[in-house]
Amino acid sequence: MRMAIGLAGILVTIGVIVWIMSAITLPATKNALDVKKRVTPQVEQMAGHTSDGTRAVDTVQVKSEQRNGRMHAIVVTEIVEGAAMDKHFGLKTGDAITEIGPLPVKDMGSTSEAKDYLVAEYQHSGQITVIRDGKEVKLPLPASAKAPAAPAATPAATPAATPGGGSSDPLQKQLDAIQSVPR
Repeated sequence: MRMAIGLAGILVTIGVIVWIMSAITLPATKNALDVKKRVTPQVEQMAGHTSDGTRAVDTVQVKSEQRNGRMHAIVVTEIVEGAAMDKHFGLKTGDAITEIGPLPVKDMGSTSEAKDYLVAEYQHSGQITVIRDGKEVKLPLPASAKAPAAPAATPAATPAATPGGGSSDPLQKQLDAIQSVPR
């Protein structure tokens, strides 16, 4: 009987130690995993590849567009949807890239040199200028331009007022009560 009580005591002690250790290490582990999830895409971009290991340079195909015997732009002939150049810049087939960062494509010596600059700009989260549908566009587009417009609030979504100017929303009633407490 004593041995069973002693064994139970040891098991309870081990259980308490495990519980204390998990309470200490689990939040730190969760925080580390959250940071990893947030930082990994940035690190992959800086390395010039995607999460599946595909090199950014392999996610876009371009050809040079000549004017007066000189390269004027590089035109996107193929883009891998959802991959590096599509995700970051939002490039589309037919886009004519005229500037990569601050450098005009016409000042570059070759298509491969321009593509190298394009990858470097991707790695540095930079910006490019393209001609799309006859208009000059800076890519990547600002987040506000990418996000769909928020739906307008409907009258049904607002809390109904009660007679006497109060709200029928219980949370609002509590807030009103707190504000009316003398200080």
